[in-house]
Amino acid sequence: SSVMKKIHIRSIAVHGIEVETKVPVIGGSAKPSMDEEFLLVEGEDWWYPACKCHRSVVPDSGECFCNGCSKHVFHIVPRFKVKVEVSDGDAASVFVIFDSDMSYIMEKSCADFVGKAKVCNDKSHPAEFQGLV
Repeated sequence: SSVMKKIHIRSIAVHGIEVETKVPVIGGSAKPSMDEEFLLVEGEDWWYPACKCHRSVVPDSGECFCNGCSKHVFHIVPRFKVKVEVSDGDAASVFVIFDSDMSYIMEKSCADFVGKAKVCNDKSHPAEFQGLV
């Protein structure tokens, strides 16, 4: 029989914990295919125009307005906002990778990709993003 003990964790008493109890794994541990694990969300913008304060700007009478700065701004910086869908085979969730993390992963700034996308006139995410999958 297992021994029941009273355990103190940072002066909080925890009762009824069995010492050296192992939790059995129920069912198989089937791994979903890569296609089910991590997908880029198609049809979604992968970047947004931002002010130097890093907040997104909105069009206003032919100019850009920053709510964070409460003024019209003229210097716009493209920033990453990449949506990915992650699935365990049963359920899926969408996560957003923002500018600093995406720049670190891709080892390039968002401006590099936006400049290339405008030249190619392509609205889908850059082909280099497939490396994330």
